[in-house]
Amino acid sequence: MRFFAQRFIFCLMATCVALTMGCSNQADNAEKLVGTWKISLGIAAGTTTFSEDFTYSANFVSLFGSSETTGTWKIKDDLLITVIKTDSRDPRNVGKEGISRIVEINDSSMIMQGQEDDGEWGQRQEWKRIK
Repeated sequence: MRFFAQRFIFCLMATCVALTMGCSNQADNAEKLVGTWKISLGIAAGTTTFSEDFTYSANFVSLFGSSETTGTWKIKDDLLITVIKTDSRDPRNVGKEGISRIVEINDSSMIMQGQEDDGEWGQRQEWKRIK
């Protein structure tokens, strides 16, 4: 019985530490994300500004035209979850959720992978902070 109690307490403590670390990581990622980021993808480029009030605005330009979107964002574990509120190119996107995995983030750069329609993770994309 004593062994069971010790093991239970250890598991409980380990769970608390893991949960605390996860919350800390979420807060750190959210704090680091706030600002304006730029990405270049060959024939396309874009900037996205993540605001402290958990809204974002994005502008993308490519050979096929440009688009502007706005929406909301949140961090859950290592995931960035966005919801589109406006889309100048295709209003049918309003309300759609986007999920990207934050692979790495620091004060000057961020590497993310977007989740594809089939649930797989896409290519890693490097963003640079500009503000």
